[in-house]
Amino acid sequence: MRHAGLALLLIAASALPVLAQKNPPQGAAPAVPAAPSAPATSAGGESVATGIAATCLRFVTGDAGAIEAARAEGWTVDEYPAPDSFLASLSASRNIAGIGDANLFGSFETYPNFTLRFCRVDITTNADAGTVGIDTLSGWDGFDGTVKTTANGTFGAWEKIVDDPERVLLMTMQQTSGVMLQVSAITAEEGN
Repeated sequence: MRHAGLALLLIAASALPVLAQKNPPQGAAPAVPAAPSAPATSAGGESVATGIAATCLRFVTGDAGAIEAARAEGWTVDEYPAPDSFLASLSASRNIAGIGDANLFGSFETYPNFTLRFCRVDITTNADAGTVGIDTLSGWDGFDGTVKTTANGTFGAWEKIVDDPERVLLMTMQQTSGVMLQVSAITAEEGN
């Protein structure tokens, strides 16, 4: 009796691929993922790296429209303002097509002589995710730095100094089993 049940199970399992071929799923065929050698691009044609770097850069430079711009890009943003405090933060999330799920965290700290703004994006990449285009950040928006590719992944570090207001922008990015981008800004303040 036990062997008859096992035989029926094996017959049913072997018939499933044939049934699936006869009744393909409805709708458009799934998109082909980006090849690992070609950086994935957004709808605007920019690399994924420059797209998320631009989002973070708006936050760390204090752009008043940063939250609205992030929402327009598909981010779900949660703000944690801290009235009458020296610290505020925010978080956001979205899926980046062909790459994976992204989580953003921003922290904004005010000190007597400077402000520190920090934005980090962590992406849990899909198994078939293409590259995000880390190399496209060299020279992007005036950032100077270097990119290094090793057996462990691709890594980059850049800086940009701005005179008005006096500000140092630092950016790092890596792609190994996931992707991490971090942008920090230290801005000199008068009279805080």
